[in-house]
Amino acid sequence: MYQQQGDVIIESVVELPKGAELAKPGKRGWMLAEGETTGHAHTIDDTKSSTLYTFGGILFLQVLQEVCLLHEEHKKQKIKPGLYKIRQVQEYDHFAEEARAVRD
Repeated sequence: MYQQQGDVIIESVVELPKGAELAKPGKRGWMLAEGETTGHAHTIDDTKSSTLYTFGGILFLQVLQEVCLLHEEHKKQKIKPGLYKIRQVQEYDHFAEEARAVRD
C-alpha cells in the first residue's frame, strides 16, 4: 500500500528493521514531518493505536487500529492497520545537481 499527504509518503513494509528504536511522542502525538516554512506538521494523534520507530534516520509506523494522519492544510487521511515506512517526497535541483526533501 502507498499513501501520500503533501510531502509525506507512507509505504507498506513487511518488517521492522532490527535495532529500530521507539520514538517519543510530542505534544501532538507522533510527528511524521514538520513544515520548515509554515510550522505545520503531519501528525498521528492516536499514540495508543500506533507506535513510531526510528532506524538510521528513517521513521516506521506500526498501526494496530485505524488512525488518522492530520495536517493543517490537508484533508485527514485514514491509515489502516499495518507496518509502514515514512518517507518525504524528493525534488531534484538541476543547477545544484542534487536531490533533497521537499519542504512543506
